[in-house]
Amino acid sequence: MRLLLYTCIILLPTGLLRAQFVDPGFEQSGSSPWLRSHPEWMGETPSDAPYGGSLCMAVRATSQNFATYPYFYQALPAAQPGDVIRLRYTCRPGVDPGAPPAVANSIVNYVVINGLGVPSFTSEYQLSQPAEWTMQDLTFTVPSFPAGSTFGIGFGGYSGFEDLYLLFDNVHVTISGTGATLSAKAWLDGAYVQAQGLMRDDLRVAGLVPTTEMNTSILPTWPQMPVGETTTPAVLAVTGPNAIVDWVRIELRSGRPEEHIPITSRNALIQRDGDIVDTDGVSPVTFAVKGGNYYVLILHRNHLSVLGTDVVTLSSTPVTYDARSPSASFYTRTGPESGPPRKTVGATRTLWVGNTLDSGFFLRNIRYTGAGNDRDPLLYAVGGNTPTNTLSGQYRKEDVNMDGVVKYTGSNNDRYEQVPGP
Repeated sequence: MRLLLYTCIILLPTGLLRAQFVDPGFEQSGSSPWLRSHPEWMGETPSDAPYGGSLCMAVRATSQNFATYPYFYQALPAAQPGDVIRLRYTCRPGVDPGAPPAVANSIVNYVVINGLGVPSFTSEYQLSQPAEWTMQDLTFTVPSFPAGSTFGIGFGGYSGFEDLYLLFDNVHVTISGTGATLSAKAWLDGAYVQAQGLMRDDLRVAGLVPTTEMNTSILPTWPQMPVGETTTPAVLAVTGPNAIVDWVRIELRSGRPEEHIPITSRNALIQRDGDIVDTDGVSPVTFAVKGGNYYVLILHRNHLSVLGTDVVTLSSTPVTYDARSPSASFYTRTGPESGPPRKTVGATRTLWVGNTLDSGFFLRNIRYTGAGNDRDPLLYAVGGNTPTNTLSGQYRKEDVNMDGVVKYTGSNNDRYEQVPGP
């Protein structure tokens, strides 16, 4: 008996371009692209914010600077009048030793940067900050601004106490719209045939791939994320290398991806040749956000998901993201669940297969024995008391080799090769 623990997510390197903002966690410190209109009132400081991060931005917040709050700001070159922006950040007050506890307001402002690089601040929002780190969520529409200028967002603080600071960390921003497109590629190991360089489409041939995605009932779901995507019988009738193998999901994440909070997601289709396509069976996958910089997470209902460590810059021009490439980099857990995030098969890489039990928020390990193992669900699916039974004709996550039959023993069984190497 062996214990198999494999995963895709945990550690986050610093200094990367994320979402629409550069360095939203302030880890680049002195090389940070954040601009400061009152640098004497702010600076980086050690952070204990949720979701990690070694630094945060500390802003002195007093009642005396009504006209000139100590802003730090950053431009959003992609933002245009009428765009809808969703802004999220964590914040809390921080007082000097001996100062009384106080409640302060974080301030969010529109910034308009003219052609000479000079900012002006308008239309503030004030959000009350509890004593503990709090995630703030703000949605607004970009107003009109002069031609030749660039829109941005600034932050500051207000308090009635002299010795109070506001600490900002984990700043995420998304510009809504349509146009971010991705040409993703992956191999599902359960269906991959190395000699052919293709995946099998047994589920499609057996008529078991549903026309409406079922990931919503199996994988984690999120508010305001697209669900219920549908395809057509004509798409599922295509044969050859472009034949559909199954549904997958792609999530776009920002900031610290291990938050498990996607900016947006899409359920899409994966072909025998590894291409992940939109529901028309042909096009790259389009997301309901404007172009920006994101981390990409690929999920399948009975394989381990993979989360790239490199930010992908998306726009209306499709960008290739190949999870099969040996040179692609993905997050790997440390400690007892450490292991390669993908399986090596010859000169390519596949997603680990065998995740029959947990399709919740973790999707991070495969166990052969012990509590919460992925072997027992196979036995339960075929009846429990008679391991030689089989279950056919159903779309089941226990069918890890994706041949349309749930099988516990014998040839082509669904625990046939769940032995990842070191």
